[in-house]
Amino acid sequence: MQSFILLSFRKKSVEDYLDIFHNKHTIDRFDRTTVASEGSIGIEIIRNLQQVIFLSPLKGKEKSIIITHAERLTHEAQNALLKILEEPPAHVFLFLLTTRLDGLLPTVISRCQLVRFSEEPVLLLQEEKEHLQKDILTCLHGTIGEKLMLAEKIATDEMFAWTQKILPVAREQFLDEANQELLRLLTQLQYMHQLLQTTTVNKRFLAEHMLLSL
Repeated sequence: MQSFILLSFRKKSVEDYLDIFHNKHTIDRFDRTTVASEGSIGIEIIRNLQQVIFLSPLKGKEKSIIITHAERLTHEAQNALLKILEEPPAHVFLFLLTTRLDGLLPTVISRCQLVRFSEEPVLLLQEEKEHLQKDILTCLHGTIGEKLMLAEKIATDEMFAWTQKILPVAREQFLDEANQELLRLLTQLQYMHQLLQTTTVNKRFLAEHMLLSL
């Protein structure tokens, strides 16, 4: 087995990398297993995964295991994963997807190939910028219903990307208008961006709390 840590804040970059990798190795979609969890990833999930890893591929010669938000693996789960990394089956590729390395044990990191993605500045199309400006209006002046709808829209795996895109738009608008409402919004967005980068906070709760407090 070959093991990789994919370190990136941009989901699209990782998805493109995995698509190319799977095509290159001719790994059928039936031979790809994804482990995803809204909360922590405990030892039972890894024990169940052990059984899947050692099964033969269904369609081809190789298979892949993808663990998203690997920083959510508990220490017990990571120690169980170490046993797999130490005695790996040859026909499996393991991918640990994460936005931060400090959530992973050094022993896990040392047994994987680290792939870092360069985080290029976000370039917005005019249409996308206009949508973000509408989101800013909703944040500041929307009804409770409109704010809850926006919270539902942004509380996805792309929420970090949304904050990354809307922050420069909000900053530009603040420089033009310099009012307290925009300053409060900027402060909330920066706080949200930081939380998403460093914690596993509930995204829906975070979005609703931010919007309804404005």
